[in-house]
Amino acid sequence: DPWQTLAYFLLGVALLLRDEPKEAIAALGEGRRLSIAHELPVMVAHCLAGLADAAVATGDGHKALACIREARELAVRHRMDTIATAAPIFTTSAWGYVQEGRFADARREASRALRLTALIRTMVPWHAVQGRLVLAQVNLALGDPERARVLVDEAGDERGPATESVVLDRMFTQTQDRLSTVSASLDGASSLTTAEVRVLQYLPTHLSFPQIADELFVSRHTVKTQAMSAYRKLGVHTRTEAIVRARRAGLLPPG
Repeated sequence: DPWQTLAYFLLGVALLLRDEPKEAIAALGEGRRLSIAHELPVMVAHCLAGLADAAVATGDGHKALACIREARELAVRHRMDTIATAAPIFTTSAWGYVQEGRFADARREASRALRLTALIRTMVPWHAVQGRLVLAQVNLALGDPERARVLVDEAGDERGPATESVVLDRMFTQTQDRLSTVSASLDGASSLTTAEVRVLQYLPTHLSFPQIADELFVSRHTVKTQAMSAYRKLGVHTRTEAIVRARRAGLLPPG
């Protein structure tokens, strides 16, 4: 049954969040095996990203990077950068680039992961917290504490009954501690919230603000407010200028 691949992946994630990485490796390994058998490359990449997280938790950095590279290769080959639910894969990939010292690649991958995280919304609740914390750590390594601070604040807002986890609690505290040693003044593209980045994704479509609101299932006032705030932070006054500036900042894919 192909659905078993998803079941094993989710079991692996749950075990990771319960701080049981060795058990998670067994579940994610089975999920990967079944995903390969059923020719489901997206699920293979998800399981590999989870295995990378588990390897980090057990102190096996070499294994983690090997899993990340394999997941990254699949993501590129199958154009997963167009799939919102692939956000965790690219988030893990950005962390891997930092560990490899490939900071330009890490910056590009982190921007891609942020775009997908903005579009995934509440579909993957644990990623709403974990993904933002990992991206905050990546941005701290890239010298962008402004972006990191926004992501940590948002991760705190996303915490709740659905994301109760000793692992996420530990990640949140550690990331906050690292951030507290860095001074940051919020201005420019780095201070854009994930909701504002989400609205930016719709600007190149030429949909009106009311139409964007319908797509996002929010009020028209909310979309207009978020768009105007994004314009201000980007230092622009028109939709066209916002698109150009967002692309330069890596917050929109190339035209």
